Amino acid sequence: MQFGGNGRAVMGRMEYNSAEKLNFYGTLWAQDHGMRAPPNWREMSAEEKRKYVRSWRGSPQGERFKNEVGNFEFPVKPDGTFWVDDVRPGRYRMQVRTDAKVPKGQSPRLAAMAEIHIDVPEAAGNSDAPVDVGTLYPHAL
Repeated sequence: MQFGGNGRAVMGRMEYNSAEKLNFYGTLWAQDHGMRAPPNWREMSAEEKRKYVRSWRGSPQGERFKNEVGNFEFPVKPDGTFWVDDVRPGRYRMQVRTDAKVPKGQSPRLAAMAEIHIDVPEAAGNSDAPVDVGTLYPHAL
């Protein structure tokens, strides 16, 4: 049995000036799944692509990918900092966003968002130093 993870922490901060108190949150989505597209990928219909991807996900390579990486939801603190524990090595799309204040009963809508791609490298030696993505500056939508 293993306690703890095999990944590294990802940290950063965001800056957004607003008179309104907004609650930001974030998501990391694994991007590089290692699936090799067939030579005729561009000619395939959407349904053919869906079936191909679904078949790949059930393959040994797809199962290994599902066990090696994951998607993460994380909060952004009121001071703009965020920390995501145990992110496995790989390429990710990161998004930090906030919803607009809307009257009760209305559907939420995005008010501001920042998006970047990041690479989480393998830990060098016994280093568990976090990956710092720097400062993100969400733009109003």
